Amino acid sequence: MSISTANTSSASVYRYRYVAAGGETSVSGVDANGATISYLIGKEQVYLNGVLLVRGQDYTATDGATIASLTALKAGDTMELITFSAFNLATISGATITGSTITYAINAQTSSYTAVLNDGGAIVTMANASANTFSIPTNSSVGFPVGSSITIIQAGTGQTTIQAVTSGTTTVASTAATASAPKLRAQYSTATCLKIATDTWYVFGDIL
Repeated sequence: MSISTANTSSASVYRYRYVAAGGETSVSGVDANGATISYLIGKEQVYLNGVLLVRGQDYTATDGATIASLTALKAGDTMELITFSAFNLATISGATITGSTITYAINAQTSSYTAVLNDGGAIVTMANASANTFSIPTNSSVGFPVGSSITIIQAGTGQTTIQAVTSGTTTVASTAATASAPKLRAQYSTATCLKIATDTWYVFGDIL
């Protein structure tokens, strides 16, 4: 049996094509270029000479690697397998999706505060009449995944400063006058902290 290359689209759809030598009742293995048949069970379509076969009736596919229980193929028969790669939804933390509505977790603070892991994707309000600090811990202390974001709202009249717990380890960068320690401009101002590397965060929003 000769096997041609399996082609993959950007949508992660895989297509395998087999030409029978004759007598085969199952198909598995690698193709001419080393691609190995692999499919999601129940998410495959099998065609014989262009005709769609019925799963469980014309063939079985139970292990993700073999198409079995075929009627013996004839020399020159062409069998094609179309399948899909696994699709992983992005992880959303700190928020709840209900229908078309995204609801964010809110962590209300009344004094200076250091972020915790559950703050990833959430909103932290800083409600204090005196100056206060929102601190970002080192990655070794709290391992936020790269790409995590935290939204800060200065809910009180006291100005909120955003800075690293350990400035020599964690880098905070912004367009503020003091780039490593941006301040929210006024009550109800908002800023977002975005982790872009292991110990690097960008802060942007209504800061000065």
